[in-house]
Order: sequence, then C-alpha cells, then structure tokens
Amino acid sequence: MTSHSITEAFKAWHKHGRQSVPGRESWPFSSDHLVFVVAGGSHAYGMATESSDFDFCGVTMPKALVTIQPSYQQTELAHEYEGVKCEGKVYGIVKYFLLAAQANPNIIEQLWVDPSHILYCSAVGDAMFEARNHFMSKKLGWTFSGYAVAQMKKIRNHRKWLLSPPTHRPTRAEFGLPDSPSHEHNVVKAAVQKRIDSWALDLDGLDPDRRLEVQDTLQRSIEDYVSGVTAERLDALEARTLAAGVAIGLPDEYLARVQAEARYEDAIASWNKYQAWAKNRNPARAQLEAQFGYDTKHGSHVVRLGRQGLEALRTGVMQTKRPDAEELLAIRRGAWTYDQLEEYAASIDAEFKEAMAMSPLSSKPDLKTIDNILTNCVEMWGS
Repeated sequence: MTSHSITEAFKAWHKHGRQSVPGRESWPFSSDHLVFVVAGGSHAYGMATESSDFDFCGVTMPKALVTIQPSYQQTELAHEYEGVKCEGKVYGIVKYFLLAAQANPNIIEQLWVDPSHILYCSAVGDAMFEARNHFMSKKLGWTFSGYAVAQMKKIRNHRKWLLSPPTHRPTRAEFGLPDSPSHEHNVVKAAVQKRIDSWALDLDGLDPDRRLEVQDTLQRSIEDYVSGVTAERLDALEARTLAAGVAIGLPDEYLARVQAEARYEDAIASWNKYQAWAKNRNPARAQLEAQFGYDTKHGSHVVRLGRQGLEALRTGVMQTKRPDAEELLAIRRGAWTYDQLEEYAASIDAEFKEAMAMSPLSSKPDLKTIDNILTNCVEMWGS
C-alpha cells in the first residue's frame, strides 16, 4: 500500500468505527474523543510489503472521565479497505498510560513512531509524545526480552509439531495410570498444590528487576533440592510438584503417581494446543514453516524485539521505524537458518543483563510524574 492509500485506509477504518460501535454515541472513534492514532505493525517498522495488513492504534478520552459511566478500557475494530484488512485498537487514556508505564512493547513503541506514521493527533496527543521519555525505564529490558522469549517458545513448539506431529491424544495408560484418578489421588493432589501455593510470594512491591531475581533464586533453590531426590531433568512445574510431594512426606509410590499425573495433564494441554494450531494455522505461516523449518515471520519479531529493547536500554531512545528493516525482511524471507535464530536468542539474555546494568535509564518509571502528566492531559482536554 502506498503512503496515500494508508491515509485513506485509516479514514475508512475511522469512519467504519464511528458508524459501528453500538450504544456509545459513536465514540471512541469520534474526533471529539480521539487523542491520537498511529500506524502499527509492519508499516510502523518500515517493513510493510504489498501483502501486509494495516494496523492502527489509538487513544481516546472517554466520557467515563467526566461522567458516572463505567470506566472505558479499549475497543477493537476490524475493517476491510480495497481488499486489505485493517485492524486496530483504541485505548482509554488511563489504560494507555498504565500499559506504557509498564513498558508494554506494543504500547510504548507507539510513542516513538516516525512522524509520518502519526495519522491523527490532538493537542493532548502532542503532549503525550513530548512526555514519552518519562515512560522509559529499565523495566523495558524485562518486557522486550520477555516478549522475545515468548516468540521463541512459540517457534520451538510449532517446529516440534512440524517435525514430529503427535499422532493421537495421550492416554492415561501411556503414563502408567488407571483409567481415572482415584479419590485418594485427588486428596493427595490437593495437598501437593496447597504446599506449592504456600511457597508463593507477594512480590508486587518489588522493583521488576528485584522481583525476577527473587523468583529466579526460588526456582534455582527448588531445582537444587530436587536434584538431591532424582537425577532426572524436570521442567519447572514437575520440579515444584516433586519438591512439594517430598516436603509433605509422600512415600515414593505416591510421588511417582503425582508426577505421572502432572506429566499426563501437561501432555493433554500440549495436545489441545497442537489441535488448535493445526486447525487455525495461517496458510502463509504454514508455507514459511514448510519451506524454512520454522515460522520466519515470528523469527524476525524475535530479532526486532531484542534489538529494539537493547537499543532503548543503551541510548534511552526507542527506534520503532527500524534502521535494519531490510535485514529483518530478509530474515522473514528465510535468510537465517533455525540454528542461527537459536544462536541469536541464546545470546541476548546476557546482552540484556549487561545493558540493564549499564543503562542510563532509571530502574523504574516515576509513577508520580506520569500521574501528573495524565492529570494535565485530562485538564487540557476539558479546557
């Protein structure tokens, strides 16, 4: 799509929104309530192709701020313009501020879009763009790396299913279990879960970096404890289940049964995910996976998220429109092998830790300042 057609697509999507949101007197799509709207996705990254959909994201000043109506959160809207899918979200300004303060990658990058990708902007929108530095903190190191890890997990699961698809729904017999769990087992399971729950910590008051450090320390402690019980390598859930069983004094035969039940439940969950993936698979993504052995579009997202986050930590500036767009497009087209992507994913953990330690950004956002900015925006809107 050309720059002109992007603008026209936005106008068509905006008009559709004004006409199709029932019971809200045409808001949040009315210009009387829109704060700003920007291009998102591949267009914002400078990576759009002829087949790219168009994504929008906007902020609205909902009536709920000045009336007794329930607090407005967000509206999602899909429309088609000249054969191209146009999708977008409009957030209430309060929710938008909250997500930006939490360094949500999909949100905070919008405050750093290229000026050509700002499709509509009010005076309040201008004020938000001017205040964008206040939303930047080391917290984005956790969120951007976390999103990249989530993308890699999805890629690995899909690759596993691609190379070795499950052939049938797991059965209890395959895990050495009877046809149905006994009442006695359900009692034991409840006791194990109660012990696991007792280990949960209230970490909401801690800084994000400290919170993850405590969680990591707890998990390592559980793994060290379990290593003294079994030489078998267990995932996090299995390790906690075994540790809890040992802690409440379960005999070995019950420990084995509890573990087998946990593995069976995990296998069923994996089977259900596989079925949903196979049924709802995007044809274009399926073609990429068949050709390159993994979803190269997800792979390009992993690299983009890693680079965006590291750049922001090191410079304090978010580059939404990617200077490496051509390389990222090449990765999407299969320029990187799966092994190259895995090597990159393995390397960024240490890079993020180093960048966070050296970053000029504050460890957390100044919520009092952000709250004052929000208050000023609301007052500016009403003046």
